[in-house]
Amino acid sequence: MKPSKVVCPEELCLETESVHQTLFNLNAEFRRFQEVVVKDLNDIKADLDVIRSA
Repeated sequence: MKPSKVVCPEELCLETESVHQTLFNLNAEFRRFQEVVVKDLNDIKADLDVIRSA
């Protein structure tokens, strides 16, 4: 059985901060993706409305 690595509090804080920053970045990227998808869906809906009214 391998001994577990001892993590000092400062190291743990840095690692936790890094995880939080990564999650924050992923969340921001996902929000931008959602905005693009919503815009594209609205464009498609507008196109369909034009086709239906023709």
